[in-house]
Amino acid sequence: MQENTLPNQAFMTAFQAATTPIAGSASRLWNDQVVININPRQSEDEVHINKIEAVERGNRHGHAAMRFLSGLADKFGVAMATEAIPTRGDVLYRTVDKLYDASNFSPPQGPPRLRWREPVEAPKAKVQENNSMASGPVSF
Repeated sequence: MQENTLPNQAFMTAFQAATTPIAGSASRLWNDQVVININPRQSEDEVHINKIEAVERGNRHGHAAMRFLSGLADKFGVAMATEAIPTRGDVLYRTVDKLYDASNFSPPQGPPRLRWREPVEAPKAKVQENNSMASGPVSF
């Protein structure tokens, strides 16, 4: 990340590099399987998911796309927000909730069903004091 690049801008740059534009739409296509519309917020460390929709339902492509987005969010230290509302009439709220629950989003908060996910820090190596003759901590 360049020194002057805000976290949400770095997220968007990586997102755009990994997706394909859809002609006549603000949405982008990820892995030819999922339509995603996402934009940075005024806060420098937040993005908003406007839409995430699998092209073909039932293959867990939406879950894979959410893991992709969560990975970017964690990498760049960006929170994600959304209104968890089905985008198609044949999708149930519980289906949408399963997607966001599996990605560690907060439970839906009253209308308009706002959900939030904080970035997760990468686990740090455990450090154990070594009582032997070797000097310094030992990582494992």
